[in-house]
Amino acid sequence: MMKRTIMLTLGILFVLSTVCFADYLPDSEFALGGISVKDNVTIDYVRSIYGEPQLISKNDSSAEYSYGNTVKIKVHTFGRKNVFFIETTANNGFSTPSGLSVGMTADDMMDMYGSPRSERETKDGGTRYIYGDKYRSGGNGIFIETNEQGIIIMIQVH
Repeated sequence: MMKRTIMLTLGILFVLSTVCFADYLPDSEFALGGISVKDNVTIDYVRSIYGEPQLISKNDSSAEYSYGNTVKIKVHTFGRKNVFFIETTANNGFSTPSGLSVGMTADDMMDMYGSPRSERETKDGGTRYIYGDKYRSGGNGIFIETNEQGIIIMIQVH
């Protein structure tokens, strides 16, 4: 009986560790502030939650909107007109589904998501981390930048 309990516990820990430390994130994580880049969310849906955004720019393929100076959202202007990019640069209530937000630390990020797919130093001395989805190329990514102290200053999902 004891051996069975130990084996079951080890099996559960193994499964949890492979989820937390996989080299990709599940589709459900590719969202900020409840807005997913995986679910064909439209700007009309975003408006229904956050109100009217400010239009920054528009061209034949995309439009960029903002909410204040800290949230940017890009949508396709053709086809489904879905959101494909979200960025936040302040602790303003926009977080990932797991709760990661600007102002948290790189250690918090690693605890939530494990090791990133890649990381590099930024020109300001911080670090840019990249987490991807299950598609190695052409898929979505979460890009997280920290300052020199390891505090998250920007999160992008696209």
